Amino acid sequence: MPDEERRPPKEECEGGAPEWMTTFADMTTLLLTFFVLLLSFAQMDIVKFRRIMGSIREAFGVQRIEVGEFFSMSTEPVQIFDYQKRDSVIEMYYADMYEAIKKAIEKADLSDSVEVLVSNRGVIVRAKEKVLFDLGKAELKKGAYPLLDKLVSLMKQFPRYKLAIEGHTDDLPINTPRFPSNWELSSARATRVLRYFISKGIPPERLIAVGYGETRPLVPNDSPKNRAKNRRVEFVFTLETDEEQMTRRLKEILEQLQQQEAALKKGKGGVKVPRDGTGQGTKKSGGPK
Repeated sequence: MPDEERRPPKEECEGGAPEWMTTFADMTTLLLTFFVLLLSFAQMDIVKFRRIMGSIREAFGVQRIEVGEFFSMSTEPVQIFDYQKRDSVIEMYYADMYEAIKKAIEKADLSDSVEVLVSNRGVIVRAKEKVLFDLGKAELKKGAYPLLDKLVSLMKQFPRYKLAIEGHTDDLPINTPRFPSNWELSSARATRVLRYFISKGIPPERLIAVGYGETRPLVPNDSPKNRAKNRRVEFVFTLETDEEQMTRRLKEILEQLQQQEAALKKGKGGVKVPRDGTGQGTKKSGGPK
């Protein structure tokens, strides 16, 4: 028998990689894509980053309070003490304004009566009632102007920021001809501060005045000391997001288009077109006079 016939038949090998290699390659590709996305988020808008990261957490089965929010919602602001502790995106987002306000408060020697905080609402400057107003009144005290002037200067230094002025009271009822309840008192205080900012050249569209009365206490109203903490005015500095800028820009464009359309309609209604089409009008028959 020839040598070729004595040799055992060769085993046929299956083509392609093992099955486990396919799964491993898919997992590696997905991880690579995931980290590439994280890298791209570094140049993305802060709000979009938070929403997308919230969606990723939902995809991995992590329970959250609100869809699209990377940070859990909290009514208590987080105070920043030094740069090393700024481990959240929100704190880094408002770092420039926080540092500027903190330095201004320290320079004005108001650290004992004014707190500077940062939260998902923005940078919060919390002024005790005794700094700005007397008890039960809405007229600014003389000692209020150094703080307000510092905040006005910061609003001019950071033109992208908006400011919400929020008035708060304790739960003790008030019933005077001018202030029938704490709602009127807190609103009047916030509006009084807002008017001062406008008088100093801050555009009204960058300002909001809100009165919350006794509905948002910091601590329970169970002692004179706690009630004094709840009587306050808060200045909340926030940045305009890309979505808000887009909405504002679209609104401006629509208003311009409406004005142009109105001008065209007015022009058509005010111009009389001659019947002969020559623009010179028609002459009566009968020859020259």
